[in-house]
Amino acid sequence: MKSWGKEIWDRKQAEQGSLGVIAGTVETKSFFDRQTEKEFNIIEKGVLPLLNKNARILDAGVGPFARFSMEFAKRGYLVTGIDIATRILEIAKKRVDKSGYKVKLLEDDLTNIKKVKEKQDLVFCFGTFGHIPSFLSLTVLKEFNKVLKKGGYAYVHFWINREKRIGNLLHDFIYGIGHYIKIKIGRGYKVNSSFYTEDEIKEMVRLGGFEIVKKNSRGIYLLRKY
Repeated sequence: MKSWGKEIWDRKQAEQGSLGVIAGTVETKSFFDRQTEKEFNIIEKGVLPLLNKNARILDAGVGPFARFSMEFAKRGYLVTGIDIATRILEIAKKRVDKSGYKVKLLEDDLTNIKKVKEKQDLVFCFGTFGHIPSFLSLTVLKEFNKVLKKGGYAYVHFWINREKRIGNLLHDFIYGIGHYIKIKIGRGYKVNSSFYTEDEIKEMVRLGGFEIVKKNSRGIYLLRKY
């Protein structure tokens, strides 16, 4: 089985559940709830003021919790969430329906987005881009460019290749043990992880038809389409 694509994510959802899909082996739902709140506070201050009230937003890699899609929808934006995995979308739909917010959910591939017909004002991709194989990453950025309006924005979380601190090494060690155990009992998978230097991101962004508006040390880049 490949380390990316529909099959591995459908199986992870079926065998590890929603938390296993987005949290791996060591994090908790409460951790991701706090992360969502913290991240959206940043988005509200630095991104939403750039958008019109009725802006269209594409959540690229919506995930089973549809957590960011629902936050955008709560604020009145026209939100579409896409994911490659059928099972993940089934869970996401149940959560969206229960919430009462309006989010269009589509099964689509970030390397070849076909079902998003309307031009978007913002493509939002948090926690997903690092699971794209590096040889396909430029293709995905170009797909984001394709679905955006001229002057539209992309909010992309790149995984940065940097020297790790002791806390990061400890986290990776614990994660590695948990992952090893899951593989041994037949419930773990090797999922692709792609990390980039800042120079690689800068060049990828340029070739993808974007300019960098702002960035931070966590690998969050706000891009604008040329």
